[in-house]
Amino acid sequence: MQLLASHRLVTLVGSGGVGKTRVALHVAELVDGSGQGAWFVDFAPLTNASLVPNAIASALNVQESLDRPILETLAAYLKNKYLLLVLDNCEHLIEGVARAVEALLQSCPRVHILATSREALGIRGEQTYRVPSLSLPPQDGLRTLTVDEALQYDAVALFVARAEAADSRFALTEELVPTVVEVCRRLDGIALAIELAAARVNVLSAATLANKLNERFLVLTGGTRTALPRHRTMRALLDWSYDLLEEREQSFFRKLSIFTGGFTLELATALCAQDESIPEDGVLDLLASLVDKSLVLSETATDETMRYRLLDSTRQYAFEKLHERGEYAAAARGRALAMLTLAERFNSGSKLIPDRIWAAQVKPEVENWRAALTWAFGSQGETSIGQQLAGSFGEVWRYEPFEGRHWVTTALRTCDDATPARVRAKLHLAEAVVAWTLRQNETVLAAADAALQLFQRADDRPGAAAAQILLGTGLIRDRRLVEGEGLVRAALALARAWGAEGLIALATHALALARLLDGDLAAARTLYREELTLFRTAGRDRSAAVLAQSVAEVEFRAGNIETALQLWREATEVLGANSNWASFPGWLSNGSAYLIALGRFEEALGYAREAVVLAREAGFEAQRGFALQHLAAIAVLRAGDCSAVRLVELQRAASVLGFVNARMAERGQLREYTEQQEYDKMVPVLRNELGADLDALMNEGKQWSDDQAVAEALKIEAPDIGRPSTSSG
Repeated sequence: MQLLASHRLVTLVGSGGVGKTRVALHVAELVDGSGQGAWFVDFAPLTNASLVPNAIASALNVQESLDRPILETLAAYLKNKYLLLVLDNCEHLIEGVARAVEALLQSCPRVHILATSREALGIRGEQTYRVPSLSLPPQDGLRTLTVDEALQYDAVALFVARAEAADSRFALTEELVPTVVEVCRRLDGIALAIELAAARVNVLSAATLANKLNERFLVLTGGTRTALPRHRTMRALLDWSYDLLEEREQSFFRKLSIFTGGFTLELATALCAQDESIPEDGVLDLLASLVDKSLVLSETATDETMRYRLLDSTRQYAFEKLHERGEYAAAARGRALAMLTLAERFNSGSKLIPDRIWAAQVKPEVENWRAALTWAFGSQGETSIGQQLAGSFGEVWRYEPFEGRHWVTTALRTCDDATPARVRAKLHLAEAVVAWTLRQNETVLAAADAALQLFQRADDRPGAAAAQILLGTGLIRDRRLVEGEGLVRAALALARAWGAEGLIALATHALALARLLDGDLAAARTLYREELTLFRTAGRDRSAAVLAQSVAEVEFRAGNIETALQLWREATEVLGANSNWASFPGWLSNGSAYLIALGRFEEALGYAREAVVLAREAGFEAQRGFALQHLAAIAVLRAGDCSAVRLVELQRAASVLGFVNARMAERGQLREYTEQQEYDKMVPVLRNELGADLDALMNEGKQWSDDQAVAEALKIEAPDIGRPSTSSG
């Protein structure tokens, strides 16, 4: 804590298993408890140094932007924040972490960083702290040490706790104290090493354990009894633990190292599907055995499903063994096929997958999917598997559209005439899904049309129906309502016959949008509520909350502003916990617009300001522009109580509006109903009170930079906030 108080970058260095993460988490708890805020980023699952900024952004719930590099977006988000970033397990990404940390320290003066690594980052201003091993009793007086005295030392206390968990019959006695202390000393007080050794008391006595460790170390050091470097001690222990495994356990242990970020029993079973030496019904027993030996950790997911993972040091050891035995290629291929099986199960349009299932079984596998795709498109991979993987992640790409665009584009570049039509069709369908999520309608139309033709060639009717719905949606967004609705209705009839809930929801949404754009509010309301019922019945609370935005817009357009606001408030409670949702700034902006229409300017101000800040940090220009307009509307449409103050606010609002108009014209963007009706109210008021000065002020705003426009808009205040009282006379 003292080092962090005087240095903005502190790196905890030490060997694997020594407890660097434990120390970092303790510091983070202290900092977070002080109210400053601490954020933890684990780089252990990451294999690509270029994705370091993405991992940090994901931990902070910062959304990637289309218009600038993620590191710039991250720096903008952190620029004025006062917090601690804990970056864990940096050693295998040292250069990428160093670049990212250096950039953040330069751009974010109030951010402090605590890193853990086996080596220093090597950048200016870094303060290193070598994490000591767990405390051990002094050699002198060891024979007279009591049990209570021995337990005051961290190494002994950890050994005893882990041993008791492994064998309920174990108890530390005064006779055992010297032996246990000797074991801990031989392990140099390294936390992971002590945990692994203590787990063996269920098969070895403490005395035998000490002798086995001594024998192993003597072999590794060429017969000397000098103190061992920590990393050699850890390898000795892992070698010893590995040698105690049966041959099938060793093989299984090596295979599991291919997973990054953990795995499920289902994935482990799929990984071993091609290995005749490990039958399917034997995977659970092997996994349980490795858990018992502390080589694999088990964790309960949100839906009570068990997940498993190897500690970083243990995984690296097993990964080396995998390469030594020449098994990496087969394991990497097995992982890719296992991930493909899982992706195809979740990508079916027949069912709507509940949010809790997504959270527990899909989201945790992002690193494994990423690793599988990286392998598939690498020099030693199989592009045919990569193509199938990228095309089977349609639903995943709705949540990760920026990365989805990268992998789908990569896959499409590898396609040729030999690529099966159905594979290419699924890739184009995934391309359309990504473009739909990012509101790139020209790409939606082209990709969906290509997918439809290829699915028809492959005689894949469900795939063709999905492509037809997306094509129709694109046409509807392009205001070609009759053509678009015709395609969607035809596909919806098939989806209903099949009972395909996912396709039914997608088609219903498109038809509701068409009715809304055509001004048929009653029909739009009915269709949106049908879709809402589908989501709620399926347990898709997040999707229902997102859809509530469309329902609220219908009610607002119908003049039911209070109803629209109520829908908005209910959905905000759900979406507020998912601030990484790409449209969240726009959602806040809509709430502000509803409140402005009701004349509740002070409440509207808070949401509009938050929307501006979030949209700026994420790089969402369209959402930022609408939020800026709402701030201007607060200044224009409220009643003023001081003519001098009101004049300044009106002038500022006019310039902000000029800035928004200019940026919308550059993007070819039109105002939606909510923003247009507000704009139509503002302009006459500005013209009446500013007269001929209005055009000059709006032209001035057109010249503003983005930062200047945001800074000026954020100066706008709600009624009676910071205003001097006045009297007539």
